Amino acid sequence: MTVANIVRSWIGEAYLASCVRAPLGQFNGALKQVSESRLGAIVIDSVLQRSAIDKSSVDQVLIESNENSMHEMLSSAGLPDTKYSNVCGYNGLKSIASAVDLLASGLNVTICGGATIWSLEEHAKCTEIFKKYSCTSKELRQKHLLRSLIKIEEARKNNLFLEEVQPIMIPGHPRLKRRPISLTEDETVTDNATVDNNSISLTDGAAACVITTKDFISNIKLSPLGKIISFVEASSPELSAKSILEGNKLETSDISLWQIDDITPDAYHQTVNELGIDEALVNVHGGTAVLGYNRGMSGLQNMIHLIHTLKAHQKGIVVYNTPESTMSVLLEKLPVK
Repeated sequence: MTVANIVRSWIGEAYLASCVRAPLGQFNGALKQVSESRLGAIVIDSVLQRSAIDKSSVDQVLIESNENSMHEMLSSAGLPDTKYSNVCGYNGLKSIASAVDLLASGLNVTICGGATIWSLEEHAKCTEIFKKYSCTSKELRQKHLLRSLIKIEEARKNNLFLEEVQPIMIPGHPRLKRRPISLTEDETVTDNATVDNNSISLTDGAAACVITTKDFISNIKLSPLGKIISFVEASSPELSAKSILEGNKLETSDISLWQIDDITPDAYHQTVNELGIDEALVNVHGGTAVLGYNRGMSGLQNMIHLIHTLKAHQKGIVVYNTPESTMSVLLEKLPVK
């Protein structure tokens, strides 16, 4: 039996100057034509433009990606390749913890992110990862996926993902008679056939956030999206979520919205039930199991969507689970000044 324990916890203040992600590409879809380094560079450049922070102010870039792509990614984004660290964990969300450490050490501006183009990897290698994820009931999983699919379809109909997405130009190929296209929304959403097959989609994508300090925000008169108040790494999603509430003296009712990883529906439902969370406030626009899984950025993508969905002064928690451990992050949306 695994002993439940807290790996690490933090309470403080770090500011989200801006957050953005690429549209999600289906496996062997449009984003297969874009390299991982290029896709990462596009979201890094976009997140800096949205924050109005000059590239010269960036102290460190923390990216979960292919090590071979890092130098080219930063070079394409116009940043020195001596300022990066490859941070693995929680599909991009681990970089948040590393950024907090760097800001506490005296740095002012960090970029957190992740990128993976599954389409450029062997399919057998891609699907191997899901052997660690399990669900005791196929019926439970199918019901959960169908509910999530309905939410996502409604959110897409109302353009609720557009604000967080940076459009990507897909180059054409005259010899193959392929015209250039602009990918402005997620290419892949699990359909009813996938739900019936009880499978998980693999997606191509990239995401990035600019995280900075209160002093830096004040000096340049920036209006940030929100702030990171706390995070907890623990051995299970329910322990991680419960601990972040207790550590910040909050009740479940104080949290306006939750984004809880649902690749494993068993863990998702256990967390919701054990904490007594109103499921109407969880994954209001769907979850990872339907949107699709990306090794470099699914965790960060959940946080990005949550901060864009919250209203001013509302608090939200993202809970992201892996077979080894879980990370929860407490956020607060700030009003636009």
